Amino acid sequence: MHRVLGAEDLVLHGPAPREPAVRAPWPDWVVWKPNSIWCYDFTHFPRARRVAVAVMDVVSRRWLATLASAEETSMQIEVAFTDALHREGLDERIDAGLLAQLRAGEREPATLDGPDATVPRC
Repeated sequence: MHRVLGAEDLVLHGPAPREPAVRAPWPDWVVWKPNSIWCYDFTHFPRARRVAVAVMDVVSRRWLATLASAEETSMQIEVAFTDALHREGLDERIDAGLLAQLRAGEREPATLDGPDATVPRC
């Protein structure tokens, strides 16, 4: 199409190029090494009425754990992360007291982020 238009000295103007998005920098307390930054993602299987959550290491891009379930709740995320910690031999990093506080609603997850957090960092 562009060849034919060019032969007729016609130009098809497309959308203007987008400006690159400015990404927020990682916080200063983040250490860019394996087993320090993990993320999770859900994949939905609507016909089966199931969902799978995967836990991945952001730095090494390793797939650490998977859990398939009929629900998509924080409990599935907790189980998947606990399984990933166990598989990686990092179970000692699980703070049972903190986990109990979070489950009881005595502590908000948002208060755990940042350099002043009481959760041990990798």
